[in-house]
Amino acid sequence: MTGTGRGTVGFAAVRVLARPNRPRERTRERLLVAAVAVAGALLLASARIARIGEFRALPALAPFVAQPGLRFGVVLGGVLVVVPVAVFAVQVLRLGSTARERRLAALRLAGAAPAELRRIAALQTGRSGLLGGLLAGPAYLLLWAALGVLPTAGSRLLPAPVAGAMTARRASPRAAWVPRVVVGLVGLLVVLWAVQLSVIFAVGAAALIALVALGTPVTRRVARRMAGRGTPTELLAAARLAAAPRPAGRVAGVLAVCGFALGVQGGLAAGTVTREDAGFYLAGVGIAATATLVAIVVSVLALLVAAADQIVDGRRAVAALSALGADPDVQRRVLRRQLTAVSVPAATAGALLGAVLFGPAGIGTAGAAGLVVALLPVPVAAVLVALLARIAVASLAGLLADAADPENLRAA
Repeated sequence: MTGTGRGTVGFAAVRVLARPNRPRERTRERLLVAAVAVAGALLLASARIARIGEFRALPALAPFVAQPGLRFGVVLGGVLVVVPVAVFAVQVLRLGSTARERRLAALRLAGAAPAELRRIAALQTGRSGLLGGLLAGPAYLLLWAALGVLPTAGSRLLPAPVAGAMTARRASPRAAWVPRVVVGLVGLLVVLWAVQLSVIFAVGAAALIALVALGTPVTRRVARRMAGRGTPTELLAAARLAAAPRPAGRVAGVLAVCGFALGVQGGLAAGTVTREDAGFYLAGVGIAATATLVAIVVSVLALLVAAADQIVDGRRAVAALSALGADPDVQRRVLRRQLTAVSVPAATAGALLGAVLFGPAGIGTAGAAGLVVALLPVPVAAVLVALLARIAVASLAGLLADAADPENLRAA
């Protein structure tokens, strides 16, 4: 290594330095590989559904997937499920960041050039991304087995990876006799349709980015309000939120979107409970709700990873609290309050907004039953996030106990 700015270390040495040699680093790599593989599998599944051909060629699929008019919603739902997985991956990238920064600083003091440090950092992340990308194919096959093989005919959500693609690309024998004028008009309609979808995607992406970006300042504001209440639990949870507002803010933004999706689904379901073909619509709403609930679980997992990282990095503070008399129950209550202070209100507010915007039409046609169905996602979102936070705290009890060890008071 040299300190002149030019890297002189070979690739073999960089690979050795970038290799995870601690349990925490190996956990980070495994979680990142899993997140990339799952995101890749979901994107492959969404792309495969978007390329489905005519309904008569694939009769075993569910009507929501087989009918071209409903297929776009399924594709959009699959893409949106990738968002919490991406947030989880971003949080995993931050796992152990303090220890990595200390290690890179030590290498810099030893004479490593900036270019060498960049190569080490890039290899640490790039290796996980490459391995996750390679595993996306097998993960997609597992997803196809779960959604395209195990369900009965007529309820499958994913067509065969190869045979369906060949069917979708089969051209009509009459295509060569279509007049050029008609072809031009169809092309224009396709362009307009693509522009419309682009606008929808752009507006949706902008709204999602805005929610995620607003999550951090909202978290800081919540922490300040909690600190003003004066109770020990509120003060300690507020301090932890103020020390790391970004992870909680990102997850809160995603949970608000998930809650809004649940509210929309409740409003749509409220308008169909009294219809003769209610089963058709409720099945689609159920599939969408299941995907949304999975997204909520993944979002809370990202919150759990952030809390675990904060506990490990702040184990000296945890040990100090324990030495001052804070028993494990107090530590768990603080952690639970930290996890729920922003996440539960975000999911609840999103579900309430979706129910208010999309529920009145269903309530007007279904009456009291429609009102119950339209408002059901609000308590479901709140209770689910709170329950997941409680489970997360229970899973972190051992880590809290280790961090409370008085030996951690000697940490520099």
